[in-house]
Amino acid sequence: IKVNYLGQASTPEVSAALLEKKAAFSLNFTPSHNPWMYHGYKLNPPDGGPAGGAVTVPIQNEAARLFAQYADKGCNLNYAESFPESVESVEALPLYLNHLKKDGAHLVDIDELRTKLRNAPNVVILADNVFGAAIGKFEGLIDSVKEGKLVVLHGEREAFFKGRDVEPSPRYVQTLQKQIDIWLSDEIPTQLIFAVNDGDADRVMVAGKHAVLTMNKLGPLLYWWLREKGASLSDAARSVMTSHRLDKAVEVSSGGKGKLHETKVGFGDVGKAQGLVKMEESDGVSFDKWLIDKDGLLPVLLVADMLMTTGKDIETLDDEQDQRLGRFVFEKTKVALDESLSHAELKKRFSSILKSVQVGEVFQTGELLGACKVVQVKSIDGYKFWLDNGMWIGFRLSGTEPVARIYAEKAGAYEEDEKKMQKAVNTLLLWGGDFLAKKLSESC
Repeated sequence: IKVNYLGQASTPEVSAALLEKKAAFSLNFTPSHNPWMYHGYKLNPPDGGPAGGAVTVPIQNEAARLFAQYADKGCNLNYAESFPESVESVEALPLYLNHLKKDGAHLVDIDELRTKLRNAPNVVILADNVFGAAIGKFEGLIDSVKEGKLVVLHGEREAFFKGRDVEPSPRYVQTLQKQIDIWLSDEIPTQLIFAVNDGDADRVMVAGKHAVLTMNKLGPLLYWWLREKGASLSDAARSVMTSHRLDKAVEVSSGGKGKLHETKVGFGDVGKAQGLVKMEESDGVSFDKWLIDKDGLLPVLLVADMLMTTGKDIETLDDEQDQRLGRFVFEKTKVALDESLSHAELKKRFSSILKSVQVGEVFQTGELLGACKVVQVKSIDGYKFWLDNGMWIGFRLSGTEPVARIYAEKAGAYEEDEKKMQKAVNTLLLWGGDFLAKKLSESC
């Protein structure tokens, strides 16, 4: 079997290399956005997307059997001093770039972008590699920009991520924003792009001097930008527990002709849906006729293209999006569950509680929101309830840890008080946690 060894490569590079090499499958050893002790591997089939359960479940079952068999015996690993002849070391980034020039040219002209960046006086990219697989990638993608145009943070390899959480978060990005003068020796540019990846660079959070664009904001903005550039496809896709801001962007930009495809959580479903932009709330995104898996590199190039073409900064583009679409306040939290129960038992209790909620049921959420009637229910992945006050709340059991994730959102006009909207969403989330905990306790 011929094997191409990619070295330290990001998830989007692995997907592109798989397609460029026409390989049978790829293995990507990574903890992804998790702490280092969650190290595992991703398996991608020939289409470059995440492998489905039909493939991964038998592997998981066999791994569990082997762990149980050898748990008390231990095992000895013999490491080869060199690769066998069937293994060839291959650079991943040139394969990604080649794929971008062929299959991503409708999204961005990388050669033109590089030229524009060299001559853009006000654009600076500040890329946080979080000690992970993004190391060296933006240097190679942007290529030979003037000194100071690209500033890299945490660009040294550190297998344990220095003990920190490498999942992008607004709180972490805001910490970086307060330290701009530390990272930049020159005057702060008017068009600053913060780009924070996760450990394997398949997720990204983008920010400016003040604004922070989670994927719930960035995805709709990228949809608008690609439509402005002339993209004909008007459909978009998102996972079920993601903000409805993308729905509004599709409605406005397509004049009501585009369709929003709502999928299960996980890019195995999101990435295969039809959409100009395909996204999930956990900062993963891909695009029409591009990789099926998430890509945390290309969105940064698209944002740079957007800023240079419009001459605007991220703060202005973010505010203009709110004017076009209205305000959307989205939050999520998680509730710890009984660790003594198996996942199967937790799933049974969780489903029993929430599937009993029907249209017409009234949630007594407290003084601020009062009685909220359920007007629609969706259960394609977890349970999502639309309420008669225009808000929605969703509950989903984690597949990796004993927690339930709760999501809530409120949409409003641009003129609406965002702080009041935030308070309403926080209230609904708090009620959701109490509601679930009480029901689970009663089911014991």
